[in-house]
Amino acid sequence: MVKIAPSILSLNPLTMLDGIRQAEEGGADLFHVDVIDGVFAPNISFGPSLVRALYKETTVPMDVHMMITNPMRYLETFCGAGAKMISVHLETLDKWSCAHYVRMAKELGFEAGVAIKPYTKIPAWLREFYGDLSYIVPMSVEPGFSGQSFLSDTLGKIQALNDDRRLGKYNFLIEADGGVNSSNVKLLMSRGVDVLVTGSAVFDAPNIKEAIRELKKLAEHQA
Repeated sequence: MVKIAPSILSLNPLTMLDGIRQAEEGGADLFHVDVIDGVFAPNISFGPSLVRALYKETTVPMDVHMMITNPMRYLETFCGAGAKMISVHLETLDKWSCAHYVRMAKELGFEAGVAIKPYTKIPAWLREFYGDLSYIVPMSVEPGFSGQSFLSDTLGKIQALNDDRRLGKYNFLIEADGGVNSSNVKLLMSRGVDVLVTGSAVFDAPNIKEAIRELKKLAEHQA
C-alpha cells in the first residue's frame, strides 16, 4: 500500500508540533524532513537537533532527505538523532562514494535512499546498487522550496525506474517528491510510485487530517 509522507518543510515553524499531531491523526506513514545547507540547494532548513526533537515527540518514522554537499559527513549524526530513512543526492555521489554510502547504511542501521534532481540522468553505475537501496527519490521539482508545481518531465524517469525494478526483481521503493497533490496521485501510482511526499497540499489545507485521509483514499482506489 502506498505511504503518505508529509513534508514538514511546509509547516509554520511556530506551530510545527500542532501540525505534526494533526498529521499523525490523519494517518501519516512517514515524516519527510528536508535537510538543506544553502549550497546544494538555495534554502536553509533543518538540522539534527530538529530530528532529535521530533524523534522524542512522534512514533512516525522520519525520512530524512539530505540536500547537502557533503552528506557522508553527517550520516552518523542524523542516524543517531533518530532518522530511520536517509536519502542522499545522486549529484553528490560517484560509484565509489555510493558503495561507501551503502556500507555505512548497513553499519549504522538506516534505510538507504538516493534522491535525483529532475533533469539529472541516471548513470549506468547506479544500477549496480539497486539491490542495496531501500528507496529512490526521482524529484519532480528542483530541490529547495516547498510549494512548487509538479514537473511532468519526471514521469519518464519514474517509469524507467519502475521498469528496471520489475525486470531486475529489485525491492527498492519509488518515492515521489515535489508538487504531489490529489490531481496527480493516480498518474504517479500508475508509474509505480510507492511513497508520496506531499507538503503544501497537506499543510496548507484547511484541515490537515482530512487532506491526508483524502490522499490515502485516492491512493487506495488506485492500488
